[in-house]
Amino acid sequence: MTEQLFPSERPDRLTNPYGDPTLLPKGARARRADPPESHAAAASVTDLTRKQTAVLECLLLQAAPQTDYAIAADYLGQADAYLWPEQSPSGLRTRRAELVARGLVIRAGIGVLPTGRKAARWTTAPGAWGKR
Repeated sequence: MTEQLFPSERPDRLTNPYGDPTLLPKGARARRADPPESHAAAASVTDLTRKQTAVLECLLLQAAPQTDYAIAADYLGQADAYLWPEQSPSGLRTRRAELVARGLVIRAGIGVLPTGRKAARWTTAPGAWGKR
């Protein structure tokens, strides 16, 4: 049985747990049943808006749509130069997914990872920078 993360959400909004796609939670959350490490990690996550903005900037700087693997490589390689906040590849995927939920990033085809596996490619939605 899975625990509902946002018990106040209406059942018709299950496809988007945040309800309105322009509103995201102010911080990370952990489920009651999650181990103490998950709660500590959620408590340590701050400034989601700044992190989301940095991922959006990273995507805007790319000439072509990127896989999550390529987004992480580009982000980590340029973070110091652009003064972006530190994020793990997993955190970058989460921020990208949040931007997709807000309609600021869209799926733009399929790419190939270094392992040969196929993966979705992502790019900014038209007018994404103005929607922030």
